Amino acid sequence: MTQQIENDQPTEAAELEAPVIEEEAVAENEAAESSSPEITLEEQLAREQERSSGYLEELQRERASFINYRRRTEQERENWAREANAALIFNVLPVLDDFERARGAIPEDQQEAAWVDGLMLVGRKLDSTLELAGLRQIEAMGKPFDPTRHEAVSVQPAEGEEPGMVVEEYRKGYMLGDRVLRPSMVRVTR
Repeated sequence: MTQQIENDQPTEAAELEAPVIEEEAVAENEAAESSSPEITLEEQLAREQERSSGYLEELQRERASFINYRRRTEQERENWAREANAALIFNVLPVLDDFERARGAIPEDQQEAAWVDGLMLVGRKLDSTLELAGLRQIEAMGKPFDPTRHEAVSVQPAEGEEPGMVVEEYRKGYMLGDRVLRPSMVRVTR
């Protein structure tokens, strides 16, 4: 057993010395290459310039890649904000419809009451806030039917009117920017 330990120890020592010898050999080869009479200073300079231009090209590619990444993430963030804004406004539209019905249901004898003025002021503020967010009403009455902006829920004969015209609007439609958020529900002449 003691023989095995003694035999193992010299092997381990030889293994420890082997990497040191290899490192020295690599360093000697590098020194020999750099001081070799075959390689001139111009050749060394050309090699280093080639390496540096490779590093520069790699840096430029990485920089362009990073700029593209930043642009793409900014665009995605804008899209998410726009979609969140559209979802919020879409959920507010039924409230806006109810508010319009409340405005229309005010009795004639109450038109001058203070609470009606307050209600109208709140309505104007709501309208202007939604308009600032990019919401605008789709004009439907008296316009030709447009299936991208209108939803025909009933049809009536064209008595004295041109066919395909909107004659009644059941529910207002809205656009957010260039996108139809909700089409107008209309009656159309045939």
